[in-house]
Amino acid sequence: MAMQFPAECGDLATWRWLFGPAGEAALLRAENLAQAGVEPLRLLSQLRKDLAPPQANLVLEQMTLRQTALRKFPWGDQLFWTRRALEQASDAAIAAYKGYRAAAFFAGGAETLHNAMGPEWQPLRGASLPLHDLCCGLGGDAWGFARYFSVTGYEADELTALIARENAVRWVELLRREEPTLNLSRLAILHQPVERICLGEIQNWHIDPDRRPAGSRTTEWQWHSPDGAFLQQLVANSPTGVIKGAPAAPRIAELAEPQTREWISTRRECRQQLVWLGDWSYASGHHVATRIVAERGEAGDGRREAGEERWEAGEGRRETQALGYGESAFHPNQGMRTNFFADSWCRYAAYSFVGEPGLSAAPSETWGPYLYEPDPAILAADLGGAFARQWDWGQVVPEVAYYSAATSRRHPLCSCFGVLAVLPWRAGPVRAWLKENRRYVAEIKKRGVPLRPEDVRQQLAAGSAAGDLQPVVLLLTSQNNRVVAIIAERIT
Repeated sequence: MAMQFPAECGDLATWRWLFGPAGEAALLRAENLAQAGVEPLRLLSQLRKDLAPPQANLVLEQMTLRQTALRKFPWGDQLFWTRRALEQASDAAIAAYKGYRAAAFFAGGAETLHNAMGPEWQPLRGASLPLHDLCCGLGGDAWGFARYFSVTGYEADELTALIARENAVRWVELLRREEPTLNLSRLAILHQPVERICLGEIQNWHIDPDRRPAGSRTTEWQWHSPDGAFLQQLVANSPTGVIKGAPAAPRIAELAEPQTREWISTRRECRQQLVWLGDWSYASGHHVATRIVAERGEAGDGRREAGEERWEAGEGRRETQALGYGESAFHPNQGMRTNFFADSWCRYAAYSFVGEPGLSAAPSETWGPYLYEPDPAILAADLGGAFARQWDWGQVVPEVAYYSAATSRRHPLCSCFGVLAVLPWRAGPVRAWLKENRRYVAEIKKRGVPLRPEDVRQQLAAGSAAGDLQPVVLLLTSQNNRVVAIIAERIT
């Protein structure tokens, strides 16, 4: 049975207890009981024999959240979390990318991201340049920046700031165990609302405005906390910084140019939008879509999920010969830039595409032998048309991001499928085709139609391999006012 806890379980005194030896011992005991198969309710009952109810509740909540945190942070089971702050935190890969990218600009300006660099290059590791992490939460982004900058984080909520300070101490200890020679200049967390900061003293900043200050999530900047007016004032006083926002957040028209909007994806989902400003902007007027992949497991996970990644950073490395970490390379034949970077636990590749938003692909009347689906970051950045144009892909259905082509291509910013059949969508004919061709549906995707994959799967009785059946992907979309079923093999 799943346990339900308040969004912020425990008061300040209980949290301070958790940080101490008694809390650590209680957490270890709870983890041992859980590994022995004790169910949550019984585990809570056993904890309450020796602990006050708030302490027992907090221990069990932390044990649950630490397992969830491992999906974002390889060290997630060794720090402390609240449910809401963990949901809002950037994962380890994105945080590491932000720190690397900002430091690369200081190392060599915009050209650093546009030219290959020597294999010994590392951007300003242990540098003393200041960076201010505003609305820092539990510190996820601050950890990424702290490898390259002297970081001060600001958090308005007292409990979150308390946990962030404890996490900062423990994160530094973890990092120094992994890299004993790493020189960290500063990582400090202050309990202070950003509205009370003297903006004239701020340099090089990152801000993550609260997107649900009233409880409901919003993508409109004027309803964030701090709001759009504060962002204008911040940029006017210190123009070099980066704003973290939701993928669907609109352009902040009130902010001065230059500004670069970049969308980031990990684990097959677009996670956030970044607005790079001032000296950190390098493609003003264009959009950037970036996918981050880990060489050891998927980004932020520390492990590769089954069937998750078919294009790994190692494949991008073959494209760029012997590039080292901290390097950048441009692949003109793929319209893509690759940046390699690392933290203490993992090595990453960031694949970026820069293009003009809002373009349309060339229309196509029929489905060719290959179908492409761009990465979620490409679609969130409105770069599907620009991405398709460079290889003359056709778009059969307007506004639907399935593109038709005559040739196959491996590219980390899209999935490629070999088309086997295109049928009007009805369960009977599709089942008959599958039976005749010794296939089973392993994956169902849909765009532009009101069908639910789980309902389609039930109608087809799909998803189970038997004997020598081979897997296919079923892609459902609308064409000429009817639903069509595209049966295909996944190539990448």
